[in-house]
Amino acid sequence: MGIILNFTGQAEKAIGVMEQALRLDPHFPAIYQMVLGWAYLLTRRYDVAIATQKKVLSRNRNIPDAHLVLTISYSELGREEEARAEAAEVLRISPTYSEEVLRPELTAQV
Repeated sequence: MGIILNFTGQAEKAIGVMEQALRLDPHFPAIYQMVLGWAYLLTRRYDVAIATQKKVLSRNRNIPDAHLVLTISYSELGREEEARAEAAEVLRISPTYSEEVLRPELTAQV
């Protein structure tokens, strides 16, 4: 549900849905936090997006989308060195990732 809300321009609603899901399921899958992190990014809450994605990565360091949210969030905050480091992580995990592949995804979400 949160993914659909994010992709349809309803990130605020996604935040509520995903926060509730986290409260209701103490053993939630990491994707819940990842979707919540995207929602925070889309609502320009970059610091919270960063904190959320760091929690995701504490469970599994090899989730490219979590690193991608960090890349964008750090860049938006002017933290370019950290953004570059996270972009390198995206490419380490998924070497075929490219801006051309990503651009339609970001355009749909922003």
